[in-house]
This record gives sequence, C-alpha cells and structure tokens, in this order.
Amino acid sequence: MPDQPAENIRLRPALEDLPVYVPGKPSADDGVRRFKISSNESSFPPIPGVREAVIASLDEMHLYPDAAGTALREALGVSHGVEPSQIALANGSVTATADLVRALVGEGDEVVFA
Repeated sequence: MPDQPAENIRLRPALEDLPVYVPGKPSADDGVRRFKISSNESSFPPIPGVREAVIASLDEMHLYPDAAGTALREALGVSHGVEPSQIALANGSVTATADLVRALVGEGDEVVFA
C-alpha cells in the first residue's frame, strides 16, 4: 500500500453507516456496590481454585502460554478417557464452529449457518 495520510483511508461504504459502539454507563459512585451484568461482571468472586491458580501463575505472566494447550488437553483427556490428540481447544463456540467449517467444508460446498 502506498504511503497515504490516515485521513485519506476510507472504510468500505457498507461500514460507514454503522453506529458507533457506545459502552454502558459506569456504575454510580454513591456507595452502593453494583455489577454490570451486561459487561460480564459477576457479583461472585473467583472460586478459590481459580484465585490460587492465578496467584501461582504470576511469576510466568510475562511469558506466552502454550498455544497448543498441552496441559489442559492432557488433563481433559484423563478426565474423559480419551487421548489428548482427540481434543480440540477453541476460544468459544464461534471459533470452534469456524475451525470445523474450515476443516470439513470444501470449495463449492453449501453451508447453512443460523
């Protein structure tokens, strides 16, 4: 791409009319403790095991995690009686579905996704 000032870069026309994201209002500072459920805040603290795992991992937080999730896949394999190689990890159902489509659907195949 040739060097262009940022103001010359234009979005696709279909994107120009999208409304700007407006985050929810912050909680009132009136001494009442509130939780923004719409922002995935929880009124429950982390369970002790999660808290302990986070604290135990603090000394390694500057390192990238194992992208293959080896320890997690091994633990899940033991728990479910399958080989770790039979377990696929994803960052949610949308990613898992996209991975499946890429693995199973070929050029010219028709996919209905709702």
